[in-house]
Amino acid sequence: MSRRARLTVHSRRLTPTEVSQLWFRRGEDYAFREAYPDFPAPGPDGLFLLSAVETWFDRFHGRKQLSPVTTEEEDEAMRAASGQR
Repeated sequence: MSRRARLTVHSRRLTPTEVSQLWFRRGEDYAFREAYPDFPAPGPDGLFLLSAVETWFDRFHGRKQLSPVTTEEEDEAMRAASGQR
């Protein structure tokens, strides 16, 4: 029996290049963190939580917010990002 990873919306992460190209539709060198200072900070591994990026874009485009990410879920994702599982 093989072990499967449990991926949740809070454990999927994006590189800065993926955020620039896929979400902002700009080049990989686009400094979105400078252009939008309220953009979510990356985790200790330099990757962005997909759920945080989705939530930010929903808010940016004025869409109704679904349930926010809880502190406990975000802390768990950050521990996973830093390898402290």
